[in-house]
Amino acid sequence: GEAVRENTYFERAFDVLGLSPAERTAPPRAETLAFDALMRKAAATGLLHVQLAVLVVAEWSYLSWGQNAKPAEDLTFLHLDWIDLHRGAYFESVVAYLRGQLDALTLDDAAKAETREYFLAAVQCEKDFWAMARADEEREL
Repeated sequence: GEAVRENTYFERAFDVLGLSPAERTAPPRAETLAFDALMRKAAATGLLHVQLAVLVVAEWSYLSWGQNAKPAEDLTFLHLDWIDLHRGAYFESVVAYLRGQLDALTLDDAAKAETREYFLAAVQCEKDFWAMARADEEREL
């Protein structure tokens, strides 16, 4: 289903782009490492509200983008598949589930503050990642 399609997206994309094994295993950029560190930190807390805060940002931001993306006619499957993976009923249900789980939690003030801290840190990680990606794209033009 959708989960398998997403899990294999990068392998299929790398094949189409002709990336070598070295290119496929290149060290992650600082922006990617920062988000990875935040996710690992959230996971290590064992706290559902913290883990959901990070996941909600990651998935909801992609859903918002996917719902608003207007595919051009000349896009390849690399672009079209990525857009389709991040919109539609299935992905909307995933995001709704995560948001519902977070919204249903009864949190004291300290836990609310912690949730906000992780949520905003995840937003910053997303902003930093996309700023990096746009800067790379501009250098290629």
